[in-house]
Amino acid sequence: MQQEFAELKDAIAALGESVDSSGAGNGEKQRAVMMGLLHLKASKRAFVSELVTAREACDEEKGRAESLHLRLQNLMFKRAQLLAGIGQCQAEETPHLDAMCQDTGVGGSMGEVEYSKDLHAAHEKVLRLLLDEQLGRKADKLALERTVREHEQQAQQLDKVRAFLDVDLKKSILQVDQTVSSVAHGFADSESADMEV
Repeated sequence: MQQEFAELKDAIAALGESVDSSGAGNGEKQRAVMMGLLHLKASKRAFVSELVTAREACDEEKGRAESLHLRLQNLMFKRAQLLAGIGQCQAEETPHLDAMCQDTGVGGSMGEVEYSKDLHAAHEKVLRLLLDEQLGRKADKLALERTVREHEQQAQQLDKVRAFLDVDLKKSILQVDQTVSSVAHGFADSESADMEV
């Protein structure tokens, strides 16, 4: 674009020097200058368009860089917090863990223990025991739920029997009472008839 601008500037200067009073031969040069100006304007538009596109891309990259920088700062802050928490945990006394280390045969406090196969084996042993206990608790829970369901079914059956007995006993007692009453009336009627005779 700079080269085109320099060529156009030279053509305009040559046109200014060669202009004579009659204006002959200037039409060709004027046309060349006008075409150069149009070409320069088109080049300027293309340059401005490329500049705008480049600025937009630069702005996008700046935004992306800022986003990544904020993310990095957040991660660094979280890392610092976690390291501080780890330091506090290591500074805490751990009598229960120390006792577990002694019970499992691994010496030292948990803050000072380095990785060893014994520690890993002890950890695996504890995990297996916890898993076994968890499975045992699940089995106990299922057995308890089964027993509760059985007791509920038995209670429902007993309630049905009680309801049946309450209704049937009342009916039976009423029938016996009516039978006894009718027999007693019949006996009393027959005695009174015997007495009258």
